[in-house]
Amino acid sequence: MTTPSRPAALCATELLAAYAERRLSPVEVLLDVADVVGEREPGLNALWVNDLETRREELLEAARASERRWAAGGPSGALDGIPVTVKENLARAGVPMPAGNAGTTPSVPTRSSPVVEAIEDAGGIIIGSTVMPD
Repeated sequence: MTTPSRPAALCATELLAAYAERRLSPVEVLLDVADVVGEREPGLNALWVNDLETRREELLEAARASERRWAAGGPSGALDGIPVTVKENLARAGVPMPAGNAGTTPSVPTRSSPVVEAIEDAGGIIIGSTVMPD
């Protein structure tokens, strides 16, 4: 297996091992993922909501908190510090949810779906919602 040239190219299990061994930090990974998304998203249009643009400081603080937990030897869960996207049809509290229908006004859920809550409870850092075509 060849070693990827950048942290954003690593899979979740590789990132978790790198965090545990202190070879990478969640902050480094989040910044690299943000660079990749910034480079590619204009052509891909994969994100309905890009939290790396709209909530960057909040996401960085979540990565810093994860970094502190890993340094103390106590990650909060199985995804602690892993950047994650979710499909736009998964409710995220306060995030417009068109559910793949461009012809309607998106609803804005007041509560996140159980899937989103589970990702967040496991320490995953949700960086955006991906589009779901009609």
